[in-house]
Amino acid sequence: CNLLCDYVGINEFINLVDDADPDPIFHCPPITFVDPFIAPEDMSEAIRILQEVLKEFPPFTIRFERFSKFVHSKNHCTLFLDPICDPPNALQDLQQTVLKAFPQCDGQIRRGQYVPHLSIGSFPSKADLEQKQRELEQSWVPIEFQLKEIYVLQRNGSDPFQVAAAVPLGGNGVTSPPHFGIGSPGSPGTPQENDPIGRTLLLLNMPKNSDDQKLLHVFTSQNMKPIAHEMLRNPNGGLRTCGLIEFETLEEARIAERVDLSSLPNAYILPIYKMAFPGTVGDCCSLLAVQQRNRS
Repeated sequence: CNLLCDYVGINEFINLVDDADPDPIFHCPPITFVDPFIAPEDMSEAIRILQEVLKEFPPFTIRFERFSKFVHSKNHCTLFLDPICDPPNALQDLQQTVLKAFPQCDGQIRRGQYVPHLSIGSFPSKADLEQKQRELEQSWVPIEFQLKEIYVLQRNGSDPFQVAAAVPLGGNGVTSPPHFGIGSPGSPGTPQENDPIGRTLLLLNMPKNSDDQKLLHVFTSQNMKPIAHEMLRNPNGGLRTCGLIEFETLEEARIAERVDLSSLPNAYILPIYKMAFPGTVGDCCSLLAVQQRNRS
């Protein structure tokens, strides 16, 4: 279970990650508080239980005002935003409420004391982190919002996370306009349906030797004409086994969802509005785009 930032302030968070993180990993990072979660075959029942458990847990306020850091080692530091809750300890109380229903999902507390945080970027040294922290603090404007739901994320192996459900707090069924998953921008029927986020697909679980040209060939070999494409990359530049493909029209994207993948028996396609990561081609999730902006 994760707390993904509220629709309020979403652009501010994305811009912050874009500016802060030389190694982009997340598109609007979550506050993770329960892991590992539940096997896919049990997800529907787990969501039902979670909905029941959280009926009595009221919404609460989160304010992101100050930066802090983890120094994991001499060569690994993480910059994060420190959530301030009203009432205090609401995130810890929420975690304990969920763990009462799913005690096996105690990965966060097994590692030691649970410290709620929203990761912004990873840095190779404490000095690099503190320099970037000083820069960000000059322009950061605190954001405050009411947390009314949590997101349940799931993924296949090391593929990016999908949104399995948004579970409301308090039992009244009132949620924020979702930024991820069904009903989020780019979903069918939303104003952004024809924007790039609605016309972009993610091809997942490709062979390990796949590159940008192999990604493109999957579609051009079947007479489809993508207008942009990009394999996702790890912070070290290594290619991941999934890539983005954007089409000029919504109709073309919907046809491409049914592309023949028989030559890639383990691959599958999802529209990116269902995902918590990545974004569209060239946004803050793109290592190549971020590197190019840093050079300019």
